[in-house]
Amino acid sequence: MGTLGYVLYEGVPTHCIVAIRTDALDPNNATELLEFEHGLRKMTRVLAPHTIIVYGSVRLQCVMNLAKRGVKIIPLPPKTFEAFLQKGASDE
Repeated sequence: MGTLGYVLYEGVPTHCIVAIRTDALDPNNATELLEFEHGLRKMTRVLAPHTIIVYGSVRLQCVMNLAKRGVKIIPLPPKTFEAFLQKGASDE
């Protein structure tokens, strides 16, 4: 791979906290998931973050694998998810 692929991370400190978004992924779209996993692997290889804030689902295998490797994963559920949880609790 050429250096062009690393321009995206230029100026971002390594061994830091980064945030990713998984809520827009279509779990039924295998191509989209593979592209996301490829990008996540590349980002973790280049930046080597110690912590990743995940906006959306943390149940993706690639995210769980990072946790198994010692990367701290902080889930940040989308506001719509929280709204559904609150609505469900008020319906009971």
